[in-house]
Amino acid sequence: MGAERTYGNDVVPTTDASMWRAVADEALGGTVGSRGDVFRYAFNTVAKSACAAVVWLEYWEVYGFAAMIFQPGFSPPQRVSLPFWKDQP
Repeated sequence: MGAERTYGNDVVPTTDASMWRAVADEALGGTVGSRGDVFRYAFNTVAKSACAAVVWLEYWEVYGFAAMIFQPGFSPPQRVSLPFWKDQP
């Protein structure tokens, strides 16, 4: 599993910020839910990739995190082709 914050990138960008934003956007295209006003989440499976699923978590409508869950047997640091990330190198 790989994860990164998606909040604050306008002030202090993370490495591959556009990839993590694409992960969050892809997750938001799947199952979306919430627990009150505190926690929101989204989950989506990914076909034809070393990435099996993408997840987006948000707390207090501010602190967002994106995560990729990889296929069994995946061994980083392999380069991963993500069909939903259009800006990938």
